Amino acid sequence: FGPDGPETDAWLSHGGGRELLDETGAAVGLHYLPCGNAGAGGGGWFRETPARDTGAAALNLRAAGLAADVARQAGATVNCICPGFILTEMTAAMKPEVLESFVKMIPLGRIGQPADIANGVSFLCQEASGWISGETMSINGGQFMY
Repeated sequence: FGPDGPETDAWLSHGGGRELLDETGAAVGLHYLPCGNAGAGGGGWFRETPARDTGAAALNLRAAGLAADVARQAGATVNCICPGFILTEMTAAMKPEVLESFVKMIPLGRIGQPADIANGVSFLCQEASGWISGETMSINGGQFMY
């Protein structure tokens, strides 16, 4: 959430706020836990566990709570993005057959690019999304639809 991690998140929700927000008045948090099907028990790129589902749900709820605090204190929006399977140095190093097995689980038929996530962050920081706050946007090629 904040540039310095959870400490900033706590500070932001206790009255700081405006100094951490850029001129767009938007804060966007990213988390790596798949959240499109938290609690649904299927369709993910790994076997979901209660701990993982709980972690994803907690991050989503934290974004909503922080959004309410920041909206009142700074007139800003706070949202969360849950990225799907993204091509990074780590995923590019996977065996080709493993990588292909992940692609088969994505309805759009490709691995996401960092630019796919950046486009979502950019949208949430634009005036066009100024009425969107406390939401979690899944950017995953349809992988976690239910």
